[in-house]
Amino acid sequence: MKQFLILVLLSMLLSACTGAAPAAPEIPPTPAATRDPDPDGDGFTGEGKGTNAAAGAQLAKTNGCLACHAADGSKLVGPSFKGLYGSPVELSDGTTVIADDVYIVRAIIDPNMQVVAGYAPTMAGYGHLSDEEIGHLLAYVKSLK
Repeated sequence: MKQFLILVLLSMLLSACTGAAPAAPEIPPTPAATRDPDPDGDGFTGEGKGTNAAAGAQLAKTNGCLACHAADGSKLVGPSFKGLYGSPVELSDGTTVIADDVYIVRAIIDPNMQVVAGYAPTMAGYGHLSDEEIGHLLAYVKSLK
């Protein structure tokens, strides 16, 4: 028995000295690890992909967005969603930005960061919405051309 233990210890020592480590089993990458997180380059990644405007319209209704933001171009408490996406937006600080994905997502999460000229900074943030819900809202705004 003593010889067996010496033999095991000696083989372990020799393995350590040669730098050879036991081979770890190869684990294939998961589909999520190999997938491009932003394949269409729109700047929106994660659960928000694969969204649709119909779900966004329902979310806009249930979250009260349409009480202040019209879908038909009329002016309410906040700017209309109609024609917003891709258009220039003049801000209260005198700068102009393009209403792209980044701007709209930021406006949903932190609306008082960039207030549209002519409107009061009264909107509460909707940072509690999931990425998927924000993606649906974004798809809805994009659909209102």
